[in-house]
Amino acid sequence: MKWTKTTTIRYFESISVCFVYISSYFESISVCFVSISGCFVSISDFVSISGCFESISGCFVSISSYFESISVCFVSISGCFVSISGCFVSTSGCFVSISGCFVSISGCFVSISGCFVSFLTTSECIVLTVKHGGGTV
Repeated sequence: MKWTKTTTIRYFESISVCFVYISSYFESISVCFVSISGCFVSISDFVSISGCFESISGCFVSISSYFESISVCFVSISGCFVSISGCFVSTSGCFVSISGCFVSISGCFVSISGCFVSFLTTSECIVLTVKHGGGTV
């Protein structure tokens, strides 16, 4: 390649274009670091989000125990009706078993209400996370 004045100018022009690309490259790197730092800020928000998911998983555990306690509740209710019907057959110790039956039913509804309380707490957590969570990624 013969170095004429024109090719030298074009050569420096291409170098200047190259520096433009390099500078824009470093700009994009700086933008990248800004978004990375923003990411770490939002990761700090993930602490509350992870706590939220923990309470959600805890809620699903209590929901499964809720369905278990509902089934136990229906078992004890059906058992209660059995003991009530048995009561009409014989009265000895019948009212003791009926009262014990209603105690277990009331305990069952207490655990069900506790489940709804934890579910409401979880939904509150989700609402708070949606309102206040997040960051620039």
